[in-house]
Amino acid sequence: MKNNFLLFLLCLLPYSLHAFELRGFFTTGISFSDNKNQLYRFSQINEDISYLSDSVAGLQFDFEVSDQTKIIMQAVAKNNNDHFDVSMDWLYITHQLSSHTTFRGGRILLPLFLRSSTIDVGLSYPWIRPPAEVYELGLFKGMGGVDLLFKTSMLEREVLLHPFAGEISEELATSVLPGGDVSITSEALWGIESRVLSRYGETRVAYMNADVQLELDPSFGASVDVLTSIVSSLGTLAPPSATAQLSLLGAPISADSSFTSIGGHYLVGNVEILWEAANRRISFAGGGASKTRGYYVTLMWDHDKYQPTLTLARRDEHPASDSASPAQEQDSITLGIQRRLDHKILVKTEISNVHPRNGTAGLLVNNTLAGEGDLTVFNLAVNAQF
Repeated sequence: MKNNFLLFLLCLLPYSLHAFELRGFFTTGISFSDNKNQLYRFSQINEDISYLSDSVAGLQFDFEVSDQTKIIMQAVAKNNNDHFDVSMDWLYITHQLSSHTTFRGGRILLPLFLRSSTIDVGLSYPWIRPPAEVYELGLFKGMGGVDLLFKTSMLEREVLLHPFAGEISEELATSVLPGGDVSITSEALWGIESRVLSRYGETRVAYMNADVQLELDPSFGASVDVLTSIVSSLGTLAPPSATAQLSLLGAPISADSSFTSIGGHYLVGNVEILWEAANRRISFAGGGASKTRGYYVTLMWDHDKYQPTLTLARRDEHPASDSASPAQEQDSITLGIQRRLDHKILVKTEISNVHPRNGTAGLLVNNTLAGEGDLTVFNLAVNAQF
């Protein structure tokens, strides 16, 4: 992927520089908690001070082919298994069909959340990281496919309709699992997003459906200990009789997955309000279904160069009745403050209290660790953009 990316850039050199635009962003900071066990599947936070949990750097390249057509690329480097991986989150062609309609095709981020398109750009939201109770519900980050962006005006409001369809291929982080990769693939993914924007802010709703297959790398053994750990790590991805199915290495687990979300971002005087609610449902081919919901609301007060924030979040889970994996439920309260050094640099600090609910381990990666009690998470980060 890296070599192909460099080759593509070299191919662009013969073209005039006025058709080429480069932008970038990065985040660096420190994170730690008061618990030795890993919290959150993506951030990987524990009692050891980490300088990598929230570190990310990205470059976006916009190449103008014509007045109506562009090629967009975004390369992102972020922590994965304590080293940096570079991924091509965006690699698509966009063509303006009319003044109201745009077509895109290629590698595109899925519009599942309020901040999906800028999920790695810390300067675009008030948190150090988006609330995990909602944002970790997304099984997939991007797709290979096509979409349409249709904009119109109605009753002094701008309305955006965004249908999309394609396929996905994602891997669960190996640091979460005791062996090789676990891949999630789908060749039948579709959905639609709608946004309504006014002078007060925006409201959005999205729906996605995907027929998915979960497949284990053969490097996994078939021992009971390994299989039990996998089932635990997958959370509600683990269907009924999951241990029996996972023991058939090379035989994918099939499921139908649907995702629904609604949210908004409003400005009332000096106060910004952000909120989202999301629901993920997985129906397994072998029978049974699980349902997971996440919610949050964030208040941010804009006081000159300082912006205090308060975020309340919750995750509820209803695994299949005979699932081998327990639920993961929690509440969290996050207090933060950010200082704007200029319009392109922010310094943020946060402290969070995480409360596992209903006898579960919350969003600890090993969800068999029920009874750990409340956790406290400390974060400091610098966001920049150029």
